[in-house]
Amino acid sequence: MSSADEQPPGEYWDDEGFDINESRVEVAIMPGSKEGSDHVITLRDGANPNSPTLVFTPAEWEAFVAGVRDGEFDLDEDGSLVDLPESRGQAQDG
Repeated sequence: MSSADEQPPGEYWDDEGFDINESRVEVAIMPGSKEGSDHVITLRDGANPNSPTLVFTPAEWEAFVAGVRDGEFDLDEDGSLVDLPESRGQAQDG
C-alpha cells in the first residue's frame, strides 16, 4: 500500500501476498484520533496478532514509508542498521 489514505478506515488487516508460515507485519486503517487526525494507521506482528500494535497518524505513516523507501531501516548481513551517508535526505550546503 503506497499511501494509507487510499483506503477508508476499518477493521481490515492487510496481509495479502504472504504465506501463513512467513514472518509478516499487518497494516490497518482504523477509525480513531491521534493528534487531531480522523483515522490512524496501525501496524502489528501478523504472526502474533495479540502483540502490541504501533499507531501512526497519517503524517507519521507517510514519514515512516519515506524512511523505508530511503533505506533508513535497512539491515546489513549481521542484522545491524546500515550507516547512511550524512547528506542523504538532507539539503546540501552550496
